[in-house]
Amino acid sequence: MTEPQGSKAAAAGRLYVLDIGRGIIFTVNPDGSDRKDLVDKNTLLDRENMGEEHQPIKPTLQTGQTAFGEFTRLGSQIEMSKTPEYWADPIIHPIGSSKPEWLPR
Repeated sequence: MTEPQGSKAAAAGRLYVLDIGRGIIFTVNPDGSDRKDLVDKNTLLDRENMGEEHQPIKPTLQTGQTAFGEFTRLGSQIEMSKTPEYWADPIIHPIGSSKPEWLPR
């Protein structure tokens, strides 16, 4: 491992390590014995064979008008089974900042 930044121990005492420098994930006993590689870099990067549930998803975007023009930001990225989504609209419209329009004559 090069420059380890942290570790987590499982209930049984094994450490799970993400070695970014070498691009692998492995598990080992706290004394360093019984190392088992779990995932290597090539497997992590092979998205085509990972299955549908492991594919990147298109983000939900929200677009609105602001005092500075059109603004697009990330919307809610989760879907809960029972809790309805509530996302307060943070795109602020200061008084007098609406897009100017000519009134009909």
